Amino acid sequence: MLTIWCEPTWEEISFYLVKAMRWIIFFLQLVFVPCLSAQTVHFYGKVLDDKGAGIPFATVGIKDKNQGVYCDELGNFSFSAPLDSIKGIVFHCVGYKEKVVEVSSKPTDPIIVKLERNEVILGGVLVKGEKNAKYRVGYLGKKTKHYGDCYYRSGDEIAIFLPPQNRNKGFVKEVYVYITNEGIFTNKFRVHIYEIDTTRNSPGRDISDGNIIVAAIKGNEWVKVDVSEKNIPVGQGVFVSMEWISGYGNNISLLQSKKNPVVEKYHSPVLGLSKTHIVRLDIFWRDVFKDDWHQQVGTFGNFGLVPMIYGTYTYKRK
Repeated sequence: MLTIWCEPTWEEISFYLVKAMRWIIFFLQLVFVPCLSAQTVHFYGKVLDDKGAGIPFATVGIKDKNQGVYCDELGNFSFSAPLDSIKGIVFHCVGYKEKVVEVSSKPTDPIIVKLERNEVILGGVLVKGEKNAKYRVGYLGKKTKHYGDCYYRSGDEIAIFLPPQNRNKGFVKEVYVYITNEGIFTNKFRVHIYEIDTTRNSPGRDISDGNIIVAAIKGNEWVKVDVSEKNIPVGQGVFVSMEWISGYGNNISLLQSKKNPVVEKYHSPVLGLSKTHIVRLDIFWRDVFKDDWHQQVGTFGNFGLVPMIYGTYTYKRK
């Protein structure tokens, strides 16, 4: 059989080249695009206030993922995650408005974010502003004796309701948190003051009016936080919490308790616990990146375990 070959025209060559390129591109997309989207990307940067200063221990969360990290004391952050798992990065700190930065590709520069102040309107009349008035100092909750230890990890927060000792209207003066000498007790932690959510009788709006970061010095001590200048009304009582913070540049090593060998994989410092014959129902716990409060009741025999947090407040003497 005689086979006749005819030289193709340029139009025919161009047609087949375009068709071949389409198949090549399609093949490359199948092979490489999933790899690119699943690659682990390093995100880093800094969270600043409106004056350009770093915000200590601001939270940096992954949008819709209930995951996150803390900044260090200067507002620097750093974390790695698969690119295709991040739709956006959520930046937040108490006293500031939340901000979301969308992510569509691998960042080539540090992510620099500025947060605006979020003014907290507290209401009420400033007690100390009244001339010639005489004041007394009362207790919020009560000072208790150390009985046990409360171990948690970075990102956890525990709150206890502190009622005033009388019904006089006043303003929070000081908050005290007992830190044991277990773990790395000099690590910093954050203190919050919350209104009551009357629908759930749980912590409601954060009225701390600032990023309150403190630390113990020697352990087995009451750490005092002076909030008298913040004019926080007591009302029927307030929830006061301790938040375990640890982040980029801060110590994030997991620890095992020397006093209680069964306790492991926690972050310091360790909050003290006292005990009461009455099981308390006004203690709440949450993961700050999940943002849900859960009622917590710790028991030991016939005793209820209570976080060692109390406060004082000033009120006008009648």
